[in-house]
Amino acid sequence: MVPAVTPPKALDRANGFMQAAQITIDSFLAAPIAGVLFAVSLALPVWLGAAAFIIPVVLAVFLPISAARPLIAEHEDAQAGAGAGEALSYLWHTKYLRTMTLYTTVVGSSLAFAQAATFLYFLDEQHVPEVAIGFVMSGVGLGALVGSIVSPRLVARFGRGAVMFWTNIACTVSMVGVWIAPEIITAMVTYAICAACISIWNVPWGAQRQTIIPNRLFGRVLGIIRSVTWGIMPIATLIGGIVARQDLRLPFIIGAGIQLVATLLWSRVILRASEYNEPIPAPRRETMTAE
Repeated sequence: MVPAVTPPKALDRANGFMQAAQITIDSFLAAPIAGVLFAVSLALPVWLGAAAFIIPVVLAVFLPISAARPLIAEHEDAQAGAGAGEALSYLWHTKYLRTMTLYTTVVGSSLAFAQAATFLYFLDEQHVPEVAIGFVMSGVGLGALVGSIVSPRLVARFGRGAVMFWTNIACTVSMVGVWIAPEIITAMVTYAICAACISIWNVPWGAQRQTIIPNRLFGRVLGIIRSVTWGIMPIATLIGGIVARQDLRLPFIIGAGIQLVATLLWSRVILRASEYNEPIPAPRRETMTAE
């Protein structure tokens, strides 16, 4: 809904606000409460979580109708919506978007791999009491919140490409810090920096997709991108969990290595992000060629 109700120049700021709100609820309200509930009963947070789904259902009723309808530019076909086949063709023939989707899939999987045993890392390696694990994750969430707030300002000053590239480099350094952290404070700080880097990346990457994908295709294309990236992450998490059985710290250094190599290999593409400030037209059906 964000690109449908937000001017193009304000997309980074809008995405930062959206992510900050989500992190605030997840990390500072839900996580501490869940930690206490889990300590009382394993089933309790599951049942309360299920009941809580009533809340977004009620809130959805009050969303404005305009938010559900993508804005159609004057030069675009006024046809409502697009099929999955057309969206897939657009993604495949738009080289920049296809390449960036592959990159985010690799990096997202490396992060999922590294974070597979996060709770066990804090419980067994850093000796955090079970009842306090939610508060530890709130400390990590603080980093993510700060990242969401500062990301639009960084983009405005340095451009999307530079912010996206150096954020991923910093993320690899922070994961190495988690790997070598000797005690809980160092582990929390370095993990919070990692979370901040992920948030800083998410804001311009989200705004980038909203900028270059035509509104009529946006929902379908985004669905395909997320199906690919998020669909592979559980497999990476499973593999990370298997590796963590040997050493709870090992997934962090391996994930950092994968992310570093991927970022360097894709560096030229990432740094070009600032060049794409308007929608990339869908390829014509006859030629199917688009950059």
